[in-house]
Amino acid sequence: MLREQLHSIVERDRRATDTSGPQPDEPPAKSSRGDENNNSFLGMFEAILEENTDAATEHQENSRVDANLQSYLLEATLPMNRCPLEYWRSNQSRYECLAQLARKYLSAPCTSVDSERLFSAAGHLMTQQRNRLPCDKAEMLLFVKKNLPLIKPEFFKK
Repeated sequence: MLREQLHSIVERDRRATDTSGPQPDEPPAKSSRGDENNNSFLGMFEAILEENTDAATEHQENSRVDANLQSYLLEATLPMNRCPLEYWRSNQSRYECLAQLARKYLSAPCTSVDSERLFSAAGHLMTQQRNRLPCDKAEMLLFVKKNLPLIKPEFFKK
């Protein structure tokens, strides 16, 4: 899952920086009839070369992302007292794609809806009839209730 997200980030960035499209302000060049056969053959040849170049570039980017991920996974784990956001800020140049994912998933949500839903689920779990449920069990039940759909979404399709 992480590998696919990294590849999609790289692909999105590559598309955003790709400026090989035709310029709208320039009219198409006129060609004489004698040059049409040469231009169409050369045009097809250039298109084939461009496709091969694009495929090679994409493969190179994918292998770079995979190598980036492997080097990160081989790195030593951070101490528990170190801030992960500071780590990603200092290593952003080494792990560009991973740093983008870290910013996405380590940031605080901009609304309180999820926390309100969690409190509501806790209120449904801890009632007058179930007031003897140990705290660790209640915490684990809430964790499973909120995270199981992320792991096994096929169980929760409507």
